[in-house]
Amino acid sequence: KFFLERDKTGAINASVHGVSDTRDNLLVFKNNVERDKNIKNSVFSPESWISPKNVNFSLTFEINAPK
Repeated sequence: KFFLERDKTGAINASVHGVSDTRDNLLVFKNNVERDKNIKNSVFSPESWISPKNVNFSLTFEINAPK
């Protein structure tokens, strides 16, 4: 699931809930998200890192909107 919401300041907030086949692949995804210059304040829930396989994850972040 993917949700986007623009707050009253115009910032775009996003949340993603999904499943990764492995924790290692989720870590690759996390690193890709953190390298994206259009994404800031990315936070994965602590529960996202518990299971080594079939990982349910939750991620929130802000998107840098063009001005």
